[in-house]
Amino acid sequence: MAIGAFGTAYMFAVLVEPLANLVVLAPAKTLSAPNGSGFATRRLHNAA
Repeated sequence: MAIGAFGTAYMFAVLVEPLANLVVLAPAKTLSAPNGSGFATRRLHNAA
């Protein structure tokens, strides 16, 4: 039982978390102006 719960939590972290990050970051990148409006930093638009 514990192994199955661990496997489920691990797969959630591996598969769902990156998709959730994209869902949050994509609108943030499109809604903020690259001139530094304060909503997002310049690094969001100019990756290292």
